[in-house]
Amino acid sequence: MDLIDRYLGAVKRELPEGQREDVAAELGDVLLSQREEREAELGRALTREETEAMLVGFGHPLVVAGRYRKVQHLIGPEMFPFWWFALKLTFATVGGVYLVLVILRILATEDVARGLSRVLPSVTHGALFTFGVVTLVCFLLERSGLDLSKRWRPRDLPPSGSATRSRFDLSTDIAMGVVFILWWTGAIEFSAILRHDGYPVVGMAQVWRDLHAPILAYAVASLAVSLVEFVRPAWVTPNRLLSVGRHLTAAAILVVLLRSGPWATVSAGAESARLLTSVELAIQIGLSAGLAASLWGAGQGLWRLARGARA
Repeated sequence: MDLIDRYLGAVKRELPEGQREDVAAELGDVLLSQREEREAELGRALTREETEAMLVGFGHPLVVAGRYRKVQHLIGPEMFPFWWFALKLTFATVGGVYLVLVILRILATEDVARGLSRVLPSVTHGALFTFGVVTLVCFLLERSGLDLSKRWRPRDLPPSGSATRSRFDLSTDIAMGVVFILWWTGAIEFSAILRHDGYPVVGMAQVWRDLHAPILAYAVASLAVSLVEFVRPAWVTPNRLLSVGRHLTAAAILVVLLRSGPWATVSAGAESARLLTSVELAIQIGLSAGLAASLWGAGQGLWRLARGARA
């Protein structure tokens, strides 16, 4: 039952809230019937490996959940759940990057209309490009005959009822982490979107350069933690320990940053002093909110570890 419970839990996480319990109950009955029929044929209980083979044959949780969606276009029904998952992930990543750019652009120009007019065309092109690339890749994978629904193992699913992050949340964290590391190391930049003649440009103060290496090390370690949780969701306790360590490390870095202002510079301009004050206040609020979120995440992880130990 452990593998079946994990399987049903994985399917439920991919369904709308209102459908989860009904669909899980229906699938549970079907799976139990299949197992009983197979056990009757063999005259014994199924082994763990045989139960896994039965679940793999039934279908990947993403594919099974996708069968209950009302609309499936562009991509075949077996590939559609993977296409939809990848599309949500890439849009969330691109959207997060451009949201930061919009905020920085507005701060630099102090003009919402000008800030949006500079960034929105890039957002449109980025969204269209993202949609096209994801759809083309999934189309080629489907035509190649690659069956992604067979490349998984039920034993790697997290235990049923465990408070684990969804694969979408983890994938978003991983994608955003990669983008941040590439930007932090200078592999990619967004200066063309941020700069505009006649307006002061916001820059990073010395404190960020002083902490460049620790922040990069944290970003790489945080990415590794998310990758481990994505690849091995069944490692509930180790993943929680790593998550607590990540949150505490982030809190320590944020405390150092909060004590080490100023955090920004502004190029010469008539409104540069007022703009610098606004930017500094925004950064202070953001760092404080990040510190609170990190401490909350660490406390939540420790509480879950203690509860699991008692259980």
